[in-house]
Amino acid sequence: MARPPLPKCEWGSISAKQEADDQWAARTRYRDARDRIKSVRRSGATREAAVEALLEHLNERRGEDLRETGQPVAQCVSEWIDEMEAESRLEKPTISVYRAASARLLASIGDISIGALTRSDVRSAIWLTELESPSQARIGLISLRSALAAAVHEGVIEWNAASQQNLAPRQNRQTRVMSDDEVRALKTIARESAQVKGSPGSVILRRLIDILFDTGMVISEALALRYGDFRETPDGHLVVRVSGTLASRGEMKLKEYSEDSSKNRVLDISDRVADWVRDEIAVATDGPVFESTLGGWVHPNSVNRWWRKMVRGTGLEWVTPHTCRATVKAALVSQFGVAVASTLMGYTNTR
Repeated sequence: MARPPLPKCEWGSISAKQEADDQWAARTRYRDARDRIKSVRRSGATREAAVEALLEHLNERRGEDLRETGQPVAQCVSEWIDEMEAESRLEKPTISVYRAASARLLASIGDISIGALTRSDVRSAIWLTELESPSQARIGLISLRSALAAAVHEGVIEWNAASQQNLAPRQNRQTRVMSDDEVRALKTIARESAQVKGSPGSVILRRLIDILFDTGMVISEALALRYGDFRETPDGHLVVRVSGTLASRGEMKLKEYSEDSSKNRVLDISDRVADWVRDEIAVATDGPVFESTLGGWVHPNSVNRWWRKMVRGTGLEWVTPHTCRATVKAALVSQFGVAVASTLMGYTNTR
C-alpha cells in the first residue's frame, strides 16, 4: 500500500545517521504551505541532539508558514474590498457587485488559506461558478486576483495563484433565431414549469416569454412594465406603451424614456397576453406587471438565473431572453422590412 501524502506544514519520519566526522545528522522531508516537499537536515554531537535540533527547526518553520500564509482566502478578499471602499477607489454599487460575486466564487474555493491556495483550486472554483453565472465568475476572479496581488506585494505570499487564470473566451457570433417549433417548445416548457409547485419565478417566466415574443422588448424593458402602460384602443384592442427600462445603481430603478425617444413606442398585444393582463388590471393598481416577492421590481439577473434552470436538459439551453428579441426582429424584417422593424424594436438607427 502506498504511503499517504504529507499534509501541508508537516514532516515525515526522521532518520539519523552518524557522519564521518563523528557528528550525527537527522533528516526528514517537509511539505511547506506552497505544497513543495523539501529535504531538511540538522546535525548534533549525538543522535538525540541531532533529532532535537531538527525538530526545533521544523516547528519554527511550520510556525512561520502558518503565520504568513494561514489567512483564509475569503478574509483576504474581504479585506481588499473593504480597503477599496474605505479609499473610495470603487463606487458603492460596484462594491456591492464585487462582494456578491466574490462570495459565490469563494464558496466554491472553500476554507483554504492564501498560502495553500493552488492554481488548480482557482480553476475548479472558476469552472463551478461559471456554470451558474459567468458574469459573477468573471467579477469574482478580478477580486481574487487583485487581493492576492496585494498580498504578494506586501510579502505575505510569494506568488499569485489567480494570475494567468481566465474564463473561457466569449464567442462573438450572431444571435441564433428560433424556429416556430422551438418557440412553441419553449412556451410549453414555461407553461409546464409554472405548474410545478415551488418552482421559483416560473409564473413570471411564463408571462414574460409571452410578452417578449409579442413585442420583441429588451428584458429590462419588459420587467419595467406597469399595468398603467396598457390601454384599450377604440376598437377594443389592447396595446402597451414601452415607456422605460430598469437601471441598476445599487438597487433597481425605473428609467423613463423621453417622449421623443425612439425607444418610447406603442406595440400591439396578442389576445393570449391581453386576457391575463385584463384580469390583473381588474384587481391591480398601477404597479409592476412583474413584481418581486418584496413588492419591487424583478431583477434581470434573477430572471436569467430562473431561465437557465428552466431550459436545463431541454435541448434549448442556447436560448436566452435576447434570443426571443432576435427572433421577433427577424420576423418583423421579413414581413415589413428593415425600416418598420427598426421602429417597432425601438432602435435609434435603422439596422
